Amino acid sequence: MPSRKILYILLGTLILAGCLTAPLADLPTTPQNPSSTVEKISLEGKNFLLARLDPTVFQLRIVENTDQTNAKSIGEIHRETSSIISFNGSFFGQDFRPLGLLVSEGRLLAPLSKSELMNGIFTINHKGQAQLFDFQNFQQKQEQLLPEIDFAIQSGPILIDHQGEIAVSKKNQLSAGRTALGLDRNNDLVILILRQSLLDRENALTLYEFAQIAAEHRGLEHLGLHSLINLDGGNSSGLASPQDYYPELEKVQHVIIAVNKNQS
Repeated sequence: MPSRKILYILLGTLILAGCLTAPLADLPTTPQNPSSTVEKISLEGKNFLLARLDPTVFQLRIVENTDQTNAKSIGEIHRETSSIISFNGSFFGQDFRPLGLLVSEGRLLAPLSKSELMNGIFTINHKGQAQLFDFQNFQQKQEQLLPEIDFAIQSGPILIDHQGEIAVSKKNQLSAGRTALGLDRNNDLVILILRQSLLDRENALTLYEFAQIAAEHRGLEHLGLHSLINLDGGNSSGLASPQDYYPELEKVQHVIIAVNKNQS
């Protein structure tokens, strides 16, 4: 008969396995919209989530957790806001405050940061047109740009520039889970997530490897990805959709949600 210790280990493993992909029984069961898709794909032996949204149909918003102790999960925020897709945002500090520019529904939530890591600003204007700026370009034009911006998030590094070229160095050899936001050739929004789990710590890539797959892999070449920026990854990576919830391993300071403009 197995020892009590072994039984505890087996029970813990089963519980963890059940948490890896949480069904959205208590989340909105919004039907898949042709203007939004989420799919699971496997590339180079790694498991990705690929979501696409039409920015003229959906509005991106930012929901902040102001208190780390009582922070809500991506799944909870997804349920409460009736979002079509919800995912983790950019970096935040030990004080649980955002580290770069955040704009939601035209409101400035956090100011521009001069950090070298945060070298990109991904924006969507009031017409639903998305664009990625490098820090210097945005800083020079921010007084003109900010009144026209509906959504903006500062993060980095930029993985793929607006011409579709890899823009990140090979030097950083740290492998981790990844979350990125960018555009396809039709200028629809693309969220690409390489999500680690408690039982799959090997689902990790360096930033350059992640960018290389996004830019060059034949499984994604039909998208024509460009303007791709790295968001907070590792334990922060998570996504909720109408079908599934792939939970983050740690609570995040802010969550990006997508809502139908006709329902907002």
